[in-house]
Amino acid sequence: MTVGRGVFVHNSSFRNNGQGIDVTGASGEATRVTVDSSSFESNNFGVYLTNKVNGVIRNSIITNNATTGISATSKDPTLLGQLLVDNCQVHQNPVGIGVSVGGRGGQILRRSRSTITDSSIGGVSATAATGVYSLGDNVFGVNSQDVIGSGLFTTLAKK
Repeated sequence: MTVGRGVFVHNSSFRNNGQGIDVTGASGEATRVTVDSSSFESNNFGVYLTNKVNGVIRNSIITNNATTGISATSKDPTLLGQLLVDNCQVHQNPVGIGVSVGGRGGQILRRSRSTITDSSIGGVSATAATGVYSLGDNVFGVNSQDVIGSGLFTTLAKK
């Protein structure tokens, strides 16, 4: 779906779809997406955010998706977004959370209080020109690799 202002999803379940949620931002003001207390199971992608989307996913379960649990990508380096993943269970996806950008840019992922387990490729994957920030309170387990890619991975001090 291409939307102008924003999307709010609360207490919803997405199962056996191509993408559980698929939002593509456009030029101009960033599209805002908030997902709270929802589940994404057995989709191709659990959550797929493309281009200028600022997303917050919290208190949700993302499991058993065929490609990636949560994906934030930009094919155009002038249409960059940000993603915050907070207090989520990301389990049994080939890639738990993927962040990528085509060309140069600065796609940003922030994660806190989340558990990322049983990823067959990697728990968090980030391409060059992306930043991945953590408060250091995430749990990783039984992933083939916890973090992969050439993105900038930084642990921030808690305030």
